[in-house]
Amino acid sequence: MLTDRDAVVRAVADSRGPRTTTVGEICSSPVVALMPDDPAGRDTELSPTSYRTGFNRRS
Repeated sequence: MLTDRDAVVRAVADSRGPRTTTVGEICSSPVVALMPDDPAGRDTELSPTSYRTGFNRRS
């Protein structure tokens, strides 16, 4: 899944060209899916620690 944040943080900020950068290079991973009836705090239980701290580092 590619988000607008992925595009800004990983592509625009790094001056990557849209014609030469693949989605796989800048997309969020792993994708964490929640259901509409999940509690709002459920995301912190499923997301990697880096997402919770705001520092999403790709390996």
